[in-house]
Amino acid sequence: MSEIVLVVDDDESILEFAKHVLSGLGCQVVTLNDPVAALDYLGREEIAVLITDNNMPVMRGLELIEKANTVATETVKIIMSAYADLSVALCAINQCQVFKFVSKPWNPKEMIDTVNDALQRYRTLQTLRRENEDVLRSLAQTIELKDPSTRGHCNRVATVAVQIAKILGLSIDMQREIKYGGWLHDCGKIGVPEHVLNANRKLEADEYAIVKNHSAWGADVARKANLSAVVVNVILCHHERYDGTGYPSGMCGENIPIEARIVSVADVFDALATDRPYRKGLSLEETLDLVISMKGKELDPFLVDLFVNCQAYLIDETERQCGEPILINELYEVNRISLRGDYSITGVKEQIPLLAQHLARAAEITLEALGRERRHEIDLTEIEALDTCGCQLLATLLRNLRQQGMEAPVVKISDSYRERIHLLGFDAEIFAGEYA
Repeated sequence: MSEIVLVVDDDESILEFAKHVLSGLGCQVVTLNDPVAALDYLGREEIAVLITDNNMPVMRGLELIEKANTVATETVKIIMSAYADLSVALCAINQCQVFKFVSKPWNPKEMIDTVNDALQRYRTLQTLRRENEDVLRSLAQTIELKDPSTRGHCNRVATVAVQIAKILGLSIDMQREIKYGGWLHDCGKIGVPEHVLNANRKLEADEYAIVKNHSAWGADVARKANLSAVVVNVILCHHERYDGTGYPSGMCGENIPIEARIVSVADVFDALATDRPYRKGLSLEETLDLVISMKGKELDPFLVDLFVNCQAYLIDETERQCGEPILINELYEVNRISLRGDYSITGVKEQIPLLAQHLARAAEITLEALGRERRHEIDLTEIEALDTCGCQLLATLLRNLRQQGMEAPVVKISDSYRERIHLLGFDAEIFAGEYA
């Protein structure tokens, strides 16, 4: 997807001219004549460059940029003004973190050069952010080595938490920080002895007291690493309980930061659904029932309702009858299954109407039709999005197919999604055979 350049001006003729001039840069040019709508758009979409007029009704350009700095920190900002006095320019550069000041009327070459420079700066920032993300994610994975039973837990928690944040309409920046917090929420466990973390029994009181220190320890590490307040809040408060009985501070209700309440729901869900040394993971239906029972106690009731509603497909009546969910988007060929579409927490539910008709087709497949002596293939190359929920569904589908005789299918998948499946911890379930 091409980078987005957003141009904001109350003069429609300027917007049309800007769109014409910038159309050859290979980016998507979006124009808006309302700064309030522009601010909302900046919070919802990943914008590379913002170009705004300064003198507009309702909200001046400097005010728009100042507010945009809280929801779109990585967007490169350019301001235009027909009144290029020194005080405006200084305020733009010193107080509002503006990249360039362009006097109106501007000439096309000047604007093209300025936007090209801004796009280059944005790309540099993205490269730096990706490098930082790699470090944060590697740290989370290193911590999980102390407790092999939680492999992939932090990434799954981050993925689900971001989906909740998206449904809530939180800004792109906030979603990103929640992702980092999800990755690092248990980073303080680096200070917990392994024999305590991996105990296959109920912990003694003194052992549990040590474990409870991990949120404060982790928050201290995050502060020293100059991570954002959102990340620190997630690490410090993800074990606070809505009813005030959690730790480390006994915070309650909406006094607990929203980012921590979101990650708490994702954390509890994944912890219940996966195997731990002291117990087996619950089924999806049992997990959801238990999460619902925690409304107003451990977890924010509004967020639980939101979370369950967006995953309603997991307890569809068809799945109750089958015991476990099966999702098949394409009719079976004799030896090849092709899946396509959105396998994320939000996209899967759009495919529910296809489920019933394909389940009937799946039941018709026999060992003779599959032919054990022939090569079997699962084609995942046309999947458009994939997260933890999609991996769970794919793993369940493959498990059901193996039970019907497809013992070791070759999985065709892109390198990026193969890496994502690895990071989410689903290698064993999805790649039981070969992959291509």
